[in-house]
Amino acid sequence: MWATLPLLCAGAWLLGVPVCGAAELCVNSLEKFHFKSWMSKHRKTYSTEEYHHRLQTFASNWRKINAHNNGNHTFKMALNQFSDMSFAEIKHKYLWSEPQNCSATKSNYLRGTGPYPPSVDWRKKGNFVSPVKNQGACGSCWTFSTTGALESAIAIATGKMLSLAEQQLVDCAQDFNNHGCQGGLPSQAFEYILYNKGIMGEDTYPYQGKDGYCKFQPGKAIGFVKDVANITITRTGPRR
Repeated sequence: MWATLPLLCAGAWLLGVPVCGAAELCVNSLEKFHFKSWMSKHRKTYSTEEYHHRLQTFASNWRKINAHNNGNHTFKMALNQFSDMSFAEIKHKYLWSEPQNCSATKSNYLRGTGPYPPSVDWRKKGNFVSPVKNQGACGSCWTFSTTGALESAIAIATGKMLSLAEQQLVDCAQDFNNHGCQGGLPSQAFEYILYNKGIMGEDTYPYQGKDGYCKFQPGKAIGFVKDVANITITRTGPRR
């Protein structure tokens, strides 16, 4: 029995089968290779202890991605800059946890007569949806919701796709009950843009991902709101 043990261990090493504790995820050599490539791409460095933890998390995410992509789904998953984090870590660091109530704004708006399609995918109709942006560790999701909706509305109306300044909303919209990186609401951000008479572009007011002082320049505003209203319920029920 003891004579065969070295041969079994050698065979396991040649096959790339890792030896690991019962409470640990067994990470193979291919997963280690992809993790080191990912570290290089995203310029990640760790202490020895943290490296082991992040490798385990990365391997777990890698397997979930592969399992999903091998299934019959309408979308694909891929690695990104968060692939060394668990969902619990991402939720704790990036996701807003406090409940928020919509700011209802009363206004006049033009009601169409229909008929209406069950859904519209503006991505398939032309350049009407701006690319995905990254808010970083700032709780500014409300600013990206605001600019994304306004960018699409302007593109649909004019054919011109703009990139509007989320950082202006982070820095300047506090008088409308918004709180920069501590949260806010798109409805209140639209009201700010309306009464402020404009929002600048990303190129002249770049995103910093942190609270700052207001640097709005009226002469450089490129996006405007004529009126704003929340449409939440129709006669037949909620509108999705």
